[in-house]
Amino acid sequence: MTDQPQEELGREVQAPEAEKRTTIKPLRRRWVGVLVGIPVILLLIWGGYHMLRSQVWRVCRKAQIEARWVDLETWSRRWSQWEPSEPDAWLFLADAVQHQNRFAEAAEYLDEITLDSPKAPAALASEAQLLFGAANRPLEGEIACRKLLQVEPRASIAHSLLIRFYAFTLQRKKLEEQVRAAILVEQEPRDAYIYYFLADSLNMAGGEQLNTLWLTSYPDEELFLVARALQAVKKESTEVEQTESLNGETLSEREQQIKKLLVRFPHNINLLADQIEAEVVKGRLDQVISLLKNAPASAETDNRFWRFKGWVHYAKGEFSEAEAAYRKALTLQPMDWQTLNRLTEVLRARQETQEIEHIQDIVKRIQELRAQIRKVEVIEKVPVNVLQPLGILARDCGDELIAGPLERRVGLLSGDKQR
Repeated sequence: MTDQPQEELGREVQAPEAEKRTTIKPLRRRWVGVLVGIPVILLLIWGGYHMLRSQVWRVCRKAQIEARWVDLETWSRRWSQWEPSEPDAWLFLADAVQHQNRFAEAAEYLDEITLDSPKAPAALASEAQLLFGAANRPLEGEIACRKLLQVEPRASIAHSLLIRFYAFTLQRKKLEEQVRAAILVEQEPRDAYIYYFLADSLNMAGGEQLNTLWLTSYPDEELFLVARALQAVKKESTEVEQTESLNGETLSEREQQIKKLLVRFPHNINLLADQIEAEVVKGRLDQVISLLKNAPASAETDNRFWRFKGWVHYAKGEFSEAEAAYRKALTLQPMDWQTLNRLTEVLRARQETQEIEHIQDIVKRIQELRAQIRKVEVIEKVPVNVLQPLGILARDCGDELIAGPLERRVGLLSGDKQR
């Protein structure tokens, strides 16, 4: 009698454990099924996403081939909103609006492509060309070139665009730095050497017109206002409009404009250099000293201002100080013919004639080369017979920045010509 209840009790106690085991097994099966199903679902989603992306790409490409620019804009815009990290969406969108003559907008879309994308270099190159060209936004173009050089330091298009931009806007220091950077990666355009050589007297053909064009996008930009005024084409004497200044001095139209700009931008280094040079020619010491006081800190690395300082010392009879200033100017720009001329005056005054003949020969060669350059119709295609004597001249003047690289470049160009 006593055993039976114990057996029943045991069965009662054990029953929940059995039920528990039978319950756990289906749950485990369900979880295993779910876990196995998740990758399958994700795979289906991934496949569907790529299928949809592939279809959108084909739709856009078909619209592009068929020149249906409005349709291309519609589809690529949706794609860019759906997938803003996809470079192809922005490339299609930029192409669509560019063909609708919305050039600045196209450049903005190209700028949406992240720098880590493999397609960033080509996109930035196209963006820079648009901004310097049809979009007429050169300041943004400079930024685009900087981004391009950040991801591709050897991007020749960026070096070329920046060098020419700095030349036409008379940014001498930036021009020199960019020429140096391009030479370092052997991607300098051949005209870079000409711009560098003429840095002291950059007056580009078409400079006035180009800066006038840029001013339509930036009406009050100091950079373009000054560059346009300084590169204004000089009119024939019979056409020059003249007026009387307050002190009774007759001024040309260009001189009036320069003086007005100098009042507006009293520390502009190019305006100051132009005015100081004019006062040096007139021999007006007090005016030169007064203008030099407005020179910005950047004048310390500008050979023109050391030349002006040298002239002040020379005019005061301080020949040792004048020579030191002139030689400092020549360390900054070894082919500065005006400083070389001024140096010969000091050497004569000090009766140190040994170096004068050599300097005069250099100056003569510089002047001949400048005359030869003026005959070049397309400066971007400056011929070897101009570059070669420039390289020799740079070597003789001790200008190591371009002497060696120019010899290399002339050798390559000569080899191409022979082939």
